[in-house]
Amino acid sequence: MLQAHAAAAFLAALAITLAFGGPAIRAIRRMGLRSDVREDTPERHQAKAGTPSMGGLFLMPAAIVAMVALAPGVESAGVALFAAAYGALGFTDDYTKARAGRGRGLKARTKLAAQALLGIGMVAYTTQLIGRRGEIELPWSDKPVALGGWLYVLGIGVSIAVSNALNLTDGLDGLAAGSLVPVMVACVGAFALQDRTAYAVIAAALCGACVGFLPFNVHPARIWMGDTGSMALGGAVAALAVFSGMEWFVTVAGLVFLAEMVSVMLQVASFQTTGRRIFRMSPLHHHFELGGARETVVVRGFWIASALCSLVALALMYRVP
Repeated sequence: MLQAHAAAAFLAALAITLAFGGPAIRAIRRMGLRSDVREDTPERHQAKAGTPSMGGLFLMPAAIVAMVALAPGVESAGVALFAAAYGALGFTDDYTKARAGRGRGLKARTKLAAQALLGIGMVAYTTQLIGRRGEIELPWSDKPVALGGWLYVLGIGVSIAVSNALNLTDGLDGLAAGSLVPVMVACVGAFALQDRTAYAVIAAALCGACVGFLPFNVHPARIWMGDTGSMALGGAVAALAVFSGMEWFVTVAGLVFLAEMVSVMLQVASFQTTGRRIFRMSPLHHHFELGGARETVVVRGFWIASALCSLVALALMYRVP
């Protein structure tokens, strides 16, 4: 039954994304919702200027419809709620870039404050409606580790880290969506091992939507997911991790996204303290591009790395009591 529900969620999200992708792209083009290429990207990216953005407008609704229809309950409703909230934040950022002429959109501190508030709301939803206790199971511990009030710190950290990591990874055609697919496949497998149908369906729906988005997003991309999509996906994945108590699993499976975020943090810290750069350019995918690798090669390499990290997470899963 679990496998059938997960497969149905995957196929439903895939079909909806494929069906509405073309019309949505045409509508976004007519509205002029295009994104400028940032100046601090490799020169070859300037040729992509004018590519429609905000692909999340059809990516996330497909996932939300599939998960809510096939696994109705507080889990899917909560993931849908936070995906929409993060998506709204991302849409505001995208719209500001496209219409208000403010270059990079919302200020970083504004987004961080909003993400922190959403993280608090996420943990409150988890404890009050999901019924999660303040503890976490780890693969190297024989019993759950008590967190108590630190659960809020963990939730806020996951909220900020996951949404920003996905946002930073969305820098090459097909990179973010393609790298997230194996992570969600691994999540389906992990939740199947635990016989947790609702979470398996949610992960399968997110996976199906990403797979359906790829034909429009791989090189040369017809549309980018934009902050609307990357932050909505980040919010959904963060909620899935916090609700299920599987933060460690999502972290290990998503090490590619973590590496992208850490590369930016290290680059900024190094430049501000020593005046030197660690990487040719951050996030990490640009470092490889400037090293001479073609965009498609970098993207496929990240996909493979994400698949390997997901396999490691599944291997560790067998050690969880």
